[in-house]
Amino acid sequence: MIDSSLDPSFDVDKLTCEIFSILENKFLFGYDDPKLLQNQTPNKPLAGKVAILSIDGGGATDGILAARSLAHLEASLRHKSGNPNARISDYFDVVAGSGAGGILAALLFTRGKDGGPLFSADEALRFLVENRRRIFRAPPAGMLRRMFRPAKAEKVFQRAFGEATLKDTLKSVLITCYDLSTRAPFLFSRADALEIDGYDFKMKDVCVATSSDPTVAGGVELRSVDRGTRIVAVDGRIAMNNPTAAAITHVLNNKQEFPFCNSVGDLLVVSLGNGESDSGAGNLSSTASELVRIAGEGAADMV
Repeated sequence: MIDSSLDPSFDVDKLTCEIFSILENKFLFGYDDPKLLQNQTPNKPLAGKVAILSIDGGGATDGILAARSLAHLEASLRHKSGNPNARISDYFDVVAGSGAGGILAALLFTRGKDGGPLFSADEALRFLVENRRRIFRAPPAGMLRRMFRPAKAEKVFQRAFGEATLKDTLKSVLITCYDLSTRAPFLFSRADALEIDGYDFKMKDVCVATSSDPTVAGGVELRSVDRGTRIVAVDGRIAMNNPTAAAITHVLNNKQEFPFCNSVGDLLVVSLGNGESDSGAGNLSSTASELVRIAGEGAADMV
């Protein structure tokens, strides 16, 4: 079970647990068939489908709502499979994330020294709770949205990921940001990193990029591991607050990794939000950054 002492303001209510019980029984575990999960081999698609995990940007909870949900899901996976070491990454083939969701994706799918994921879901939840004030500073008076703290965040991510890069992830990973130098969305992709050195980035830089607030940092300059690719990154939520569509498109067009996936009928998608917008209704303005944020949230709602 999830440790409720972490932060009582982010308690998981009864409805959330009921929703995940339905998810576990009806989708992940084959309509209450216990044989399906017992016979499932970790790191292989469930029942022939490609399983996608998509995690939205942080909203007002800095990713803690999604982290709580994943901790509950991982605990249930361990209970139902009989494997006390089961991890989220064992049951998903692709993970996509934006903002705080991108940080969660990196924590759960980066390879650790033992060959398994660097963090369990419960450890990732604790990481966000303990470091949210180092990554995001408290909002100014009259504002709800927390501001990104690039210098402190980089130190936090350096301690967590060390020198790990996109190539060191366990499954297909997609994390979004917006590149100010090309004025286009940029997708950090494990598949691209494995194919071209110029698209391999350190995981600490990926997390900084997807979290960077354009109204404070004005973009964070990053370079690939081989120094061949330069981007000026801002918040992944501006590009794709909900990265589900990008994940589906990636799978359907990636025949090298997913040769037998021909349509959306071959997919199982779990998409997690992170609560309501972090811009309160009374605090909206007509600034360019707020208008872009509204457009991004509208696109997420459509997905």
